[in-house]
Amino acid sequence: MPMERVRLGAGGRAVIPAACREALALSEGDELVLMLEDGSLSDGARREMDKSVLDASALLALLLREPGYDVVLRCLPGALMRWVHLAGVLTKLEDEGMPAQEALAACSMLPITVCAFGHAEATGTAALRHETRRAGLSPGDRACLQLARSEHAQAITADRGWSNLDLNTDAVVVRP
Repeated sequence: MPMERVRLGAGGRAVIPAACREALALSEGDELVLMLEDGSLSDGARREMDKSVLDASALLALLLREPGYDVVLRCLPGALMRWVHLAGVLTKLEDEGMPAQEALAACSMLPITVCAFGHAEATGTAALRHETRRAGLSPGDRACLQLARSEHAQAITADRGWSNLDLNTDAVVVRP
């Protein structure tokens, strides 16, 4: 696709040229996540699938700009995660010196839907124990998989331990 010039209008508004909107399958009301990297502005919102479920390691990779963060970024907006994973992220960020309220504010700005974890979800997670026992997945890992399965979504993780698993679920490990 050839380069397109866009003029910045009043209030910082810009019109995305039709050819770009078509190539990116954008339509009115779509949300873009713009990222400034190395002096260039890019759209980091191209999703790998219609739905993605993030585990704590994936969100941490994004927030801390660790290897694989760009893959996680392409899963936004519309990604899902469990409250238990968000708690893990907030804990890790606090360990890194970020106050919990500041960490929560940073996470809240992201276009991620945080999902409940009730009785049915706990039962579904526990049912995955037999299937994942050999892999040594944690209850949190299984909660991520359970949500991905229930939503017919891909599970996104930065945990390399998932690389060799046959989970009967679409899982993406963002780190090489």
